Amino acid sequence: MYESLEKNHYCVIENFVPRETCDSLLTVQRERQDKFKFENAKIGTFHQSQQKEKIRNSQISWIDFSKEKPKLRCYENYLNELKNDINKNFYLSLKRFESQFATYPIGGFYKKHLDQFKTNTHRQVTAILYLNDVFNGGQLIIYDKDDKQKIAQTIQPKKGTLAIFFSKTVYHEVLPCLEKRHSITTWFRDDLEPFLH
Repeated sequence: MYESLEKNHYCVIENFVPRETCDSLLTVQRERQDKFKFENAKIGTFHQSQQKEKIRNSQISWIDFSKEKPKLRCYENYLNELKNDINKNFYLSLKRFESQFATYPIGGFYKKHLDQFKTNTHRQVTAILYLNDVFNGGQLIIYDKDDKQKIAQTIQPKKGTLAIFFSKTVYHEVLPCLEKRHSITTWFRDDLEPFLH
C-alpha cells in the first residue's frame, strides 16, 4: 500500500472495511437522504463555494463524527488508524479529517480536478470509501502525478474498497454514472480548525 502511495501518489485497498460495515454505513446515508440532509455539491472553498452543474453533479452531506451514531463512529476508528499510519510512514503532520457522504445519481459526474485549493492548502490526503458496487459508469479516473493528461488507473467502485491519493498532486475525475454511486470521501488535514460545515 504505502509503496504505491509513495511512488505513484495513490493506492487502492480492496476490503478496507468489511462489506457488512459498508451496508451499515449505507443505511445511515439513506436515512439522512430520507430526512433531506443532503445538498447539491458545490466547488471551491467553504466561503467561496458555488454550484456548477457542468463541473459537478452529485449530492453531499457533511459528517460530524462527534454527533453521529455508533455505526459512523466505528468508521471514525478506521480513519484515525489510517491517519496515524500515514503520519508514521510519510512524516506528515495530519491532525484531523473531514468527511462527507456523497451520492452520484444516474448521470452524475465530477470533471477533472485537484482536491487541494490554491488559497487553502490544508487538505493533504484524500480517501474515498465505496459503499456499493457500481457495474456501469461512475469510475474514478486517476491521472499520472507527473502528467495530468495521462490516465494512471481507472477504478470501478466496489463495496469496501478505499482509494487514497495525495490531494495536491493527483488530478482525478468521476465518469458519468449509469447507476447510483454511494461513497464517503475524507480529507486528512494538517490544521486544527473547528468543524465548519
